[in-house]
Amino acid sequence: MENHKDLLLPERFRFRPFFQEKQHYIVAINYSEPEETISHQPFWYDLLFFHGQTDADRPWTESREYFLRLLLNLKENTSERIANSIKEGSKADEKDFIMLAALFILFLNWGNHQPVTSLHPSCEWLNELKIKPVNARERLQFLLERPGRYHSIIQLQELFAELEKKIYKEEAAKKRTPN
Repeated sequence: MENHKDLLLPERFRFRPFFQEKQHYIVAINYSEPEETISHQPFWYDLLFFHGQTDADRPWTESREYFLRLLLNLKENTSERIANSIKEGSKADEKDFIMLAALFILFLNWGNHQPVTSLHPSCEWLNELKIKPVNARERLQFLLERPGRYHSIIQLQELFAELEKKIYKEEAAKKRTPN
């Protein structure tokens, strides 16, 4: 089942490589399955939250296990397409790279139990996050300025791995701590 909506794109989301600066609306399709929705419009749930739609899903409030499985599955599929392109001797598809970067930003924010609040290239919003890779701001800026390049792909894979470890480490620490 699909719902079609034109949604005002807030200024704090109008940045390359995810959206164009002059883009004011997105036409999004909200599929019945979260994985399908995210694969077509990664920031859909965050934008609905930004617009105050209280009946919308909020994946960042779900258990970490739920959204980790969801995002890591999408990440693996996208990473596999990128790896296949590189093996074939061609450049990675920039759209796949942008999707992978979007998934990382979701993973980063949702892993901190909050929605994405900005896509500003300065990445100042990273300062507010408790769980993040070392030098995440500088590294994310680097790869967003060079989408699809080999070094950006490697950097993004390393960021994912570091963040995943930090999230699991925090989960383990919570389980050890008595309520």
